[in-house]
Amino acid sequence: MKNFISSVILIALLALCSNSNAQIIEKGNVLIDAYYGWPNLWSNTAKATLTDANSQDISVGSLGPLGGRLEYLVSDKVGMGVEVNYTNTTVKWNSNTIDGNGNNVIYNYKVFFAKNAYFIQFQHALWVKR
Repeated sequence: MKNFISSVILIALLALCSNSNAQIIEKGNVLIDAYYGWPNLWSNTAKATLTDANSQDISVGSLGPLGGRLEYLVSDKVGMGVEVNYTNTTVKWNSNTIDGNGNNVIYNYKVFFAKNAYFIQFQHALWVKR
């Protein structure tokens, strides 16, 4: 474990010290970024709250967050853009009850929560190395 941590620190230091000019970011360029994030906060909260050792037939699922960014560089240090984000969480469970006639009745429940987010961005680079 100690070797693993040392290796991660060494790789991080080498990555910070490296000088790469693979992509030139300058005025007039358009930057596009797509992403998928994990974990989903709503799903983890639902799992922690609703599922325990005694729970049965409860499932929690999610998608995202996923999204993308589009940024136009107004100058070498300033960019303006938009970001779109989507995430959802689904909780499903079953409930067994007995109706007034003594019959066993199974109810299936599903709760779905989805969120779309749209952002306008302003970026300013404090330190641009040339």
